[in-house]
Amino acid sequence: MRNLAGVCALVAAFAPGAAQAADSISCTGVGRDDVALELTLGSLPVLQPVGAFVAVGDRHFAFGVPEAATPLVVGQAYGEGGLTAIDFTDPNVETIVVSVRLWRAEEADTTATAGVLRVADIGAFAITCEGP
Repeated sequence: MRNLAGVCALVAAFAPGAAQAADSISCTGVGRDDVALELTLGSLPVLQPVGAFVAVGDRHFAFGVPEAATPLVVGQAYGEGGLTAIDFTDPNVETIVVSVRLWRAEEADTTATAGVLRVADIGAFAITCEGP
């Protein structure tokens, strides 16, 4: 996972629309140090993923990062009322490869974000996240 920070910087730098303001969310697997998700979301009135990197063991998937990993494209994305739901597909939009479901709760000056990362043919993982 040491190279994850470098790849995440690439996600932010090379993602489509990277010049726009963007927020980053960093997630790790619960009890799994080999599961990670990095999301870069554009600041638009609708949920707009502009970069993503997923690592599960030695398998890596990415959206918006040329040649960094198995390529993904955004199939659909939804965000409302504390829920963020994103499905990434293969470049031909034939199969959902990675699904992300995040729930965010805020109270007083604290925020918690957690969810599920599902990677086709590999598994489903509980994740906790940091970031806006």
